[in-house]
Amino acid sequence: QQMTLLDRDWEIVQKKVFTRWMNSYAKKKGFVIDNIETDFEDGKKLVGFMEIIGGESLGRYNQNPRHKLQKIENLNIAVNYIKAKGIVLNNIGSEDIHNGNLKLIMGLIWMLILRFQVEDITEG
Repeated sequence: QQMTLLDRDWEIVQKKVFTRWMNSYAKKKGFVIDNIETDFEDGKKLVGFMEIIGGESLGRYNQNPRHKLQKIENLNIAVNYIKAKGIVLNNIGSEDIHNGNLKLIMGLIWMLILRFQVEDITEG
């Protein structure tokens, strides 16, 4: 019981920290991430975020995805870009993000922090 309460508290704190980190970049493109658990469901915000931190366009993607397949295609664009940057995503896929798997989404964001934020600090 005690451990699950600690886990939940940790999860809430991490979610806030990760959301704040992502918004420090997202605002540059004029969008806000309110909830990392649900905001990437259609892939648009994740593609936009990756374009910001990657400093390049990810190409065409569906701006108004209505069907699950279109949303997964958008997420695949972002996930494939992340992998192309040398980030290993063990057991984290487009379906997990679409389904709002918080632990895996936080794992993905942590990998992005390590790759982009920490790399910026060590190179700068």
